[in-house]
Amino acid sequence: MNALSTITLLPCTPNERKVWIDKAIQELLEGKYYHLDIHARITMFEKLIDELKKHPDYKANLIAIVDTATTAFGFDFKTVEKKTYDFAACGDNEWDNLDLQIKRLTDRRKERENFLKTLKKPIADAESGDIINPPAFTTSEYVKCEKSKI
Repeated sequence: MNALSTITLLPCTPNERKVWIDKAIQELLEGKYYHLDIHARITMFEKLIDELKKHPDYKANLIAIVDTATTAFGFDFKTVEKKTYDFAACGDNEWDNLDLQIKRLTDRRKERENFLKTLKKPIADAESGDIINPPAFTTSEYVKCEKSKI
């Protein structure tokens, strides 16, 4: 088996993806595959794809192929540039001071948020007398999938 042969079998168009997903759900519900096994493999596949896309040789070869703009397999590809600025290297005291203030305020806000998370009922602010309510929140259920340490 070639390393990339499996990827070429995956659906590409929106309709192909919908059909594939519907069939995958049906096979899981029918018990043809063990859901935890499939979820673990999907999680590993996501990490694998991320690692491949970040690999310097993969990126360099892709940029060389695309050149400026290319259309292939129903996708438009184009080479673009992204600038990343390092303002800390400017030696601008005003920016440095603003950055420091932002970091301090962010830390203070995080501490305050941690305090507010502990509230179970409204309380009165000792200094102002204002009523402080516990923060509103929502919960959602999901499955966390990590590689076992054994």
